[in-house]
Amino acid sequence: MPALRRVHDAGLVAAVLTNGDSAHQGRKLERVGLTDHLDVVVASDDLPAGKPDPRAYAAACEVLGVAPGDVLMVGNDLEKDYQGPLDAGLGAVLLDRHDRHPEVAGRIRTLDRVLNGGLGPAG
Repeated sequence: MPALRRVHDAGLVAAVLTNGDSAHQGRKLERVGLTDHLDVVVASDDLPAGKPDPRAYAAACEVLGVAPGDVLMVGNDLEKDYQGPLDAGLGAVLLDRHDRHPEVAGRIRTLDRVLNGGLGPAG
């Protein structure tokens, strides 16, 4: 939640792009207390394709009303949350809490780095 608060404090939009079912993911996010900290939840069952298909990221950007180059995707899946977004023209950072992907230059070990350590949409 602190990372999401920093996103909002910076005047940015906080969104989730998930391959899960929209109703199920909505309940899950509500149960863990994240719903009030998110502006948008985009689920693949509402899109033409799921991650890592480039159409999923393009459709999510359209829902958000932003250009892909203005988005920073932060996630823990190497293919779906890092390489897929990069291939689709988004910025991406891999959340690698357990140091499983030391070869990835764009990785962080903690969400404390999001907008709190120079990590944001432009860097």
